[in-house]
Amino acid sequence: MKKKHVVFVAVLMALFASSLVYSLFLANQQVVAFHQQVMQELEASPDRQLYLINNTNAPSTLLDVADHIAEVRKGQVYASTLPWRSKVVVHQDNWQKEFTYVRFYNGWRLDGLYQESNWENQKD
Repeated sequence: MKKKHVVFVAVLMALFASSLVYSLFLANQQVVAFHQQVMQELEASPDRQLYLINNTNAPSTLLDVADHIAEVRKGQVYASTLPWRSKVVVHQDNWQKEFTYVRFYNGWRLDGLYQESNWENQKD
């Protein structure tokens, strides 16, 4: 291949990689916004168990969180998105909860809470 072809292919690869990274960044923002909306609706819901049954795939994994939703809403939110699934990690000082969202038609749907971590703050 000529040098001109190599440069052309390299530019195309760089454009593809940058568009992929940008689209994942936008998907992460969309999932975080959706997560915050779901947590707000769950907190405002008069019957949280019914809300979980109607709006999640695995409501039994979220029953413990329903009573502490105000704490969950105060945590720092991070997202990691794949085309078919997204993980939203909510982190505070001594705990972390990982929510999973799946693609549902043109949007996202809360799948469940599959990982929780608690730890004690250690002071030296």
